Amino acid sequence: MVWAVLLQRFQCFKDTTKSSDDRTCEICFETIPASKQFKSIRCSHRFCCECISRYIETKVTDDNVVLITCPQVGCKVTIKPLKCRTILRPETFIRWCDYYFFFFIERGGASQLIKT
Repeated sequence: MVWAVLLQRFQCFKDTTKSSDDRTCEICFETIPASKQFKSIRCSHRFCCECISRYIETKVTDDNVVLITCPQVGCKVTIKPLKCRTILRPETFIRWCDYYFFFFIERGGASQLIKT
């Protein structure tokens, strides 16, 4: 009986160890496996898809922000809407793309829009 308890505790410990590809989400501080990391930012900061989608959703819906930067404090890298298509709700993605399109058109930056 004692061995069964020890083995069960060892299994729990073994299952919670990080693999080399696991990272810590810099928003919720949970360990995230490589398959659930959001990696579409040009900086090295990693976030779980749930946290980054909530962050973008808030920026787009509540704050009407067009140019959304990495949520890491001090990071100025811009997140592109097309890189987030798969993690956002369709209505959020469409609204953000609309804002993004009109932002660049109003500033005469159609060539910049095409480069993104």
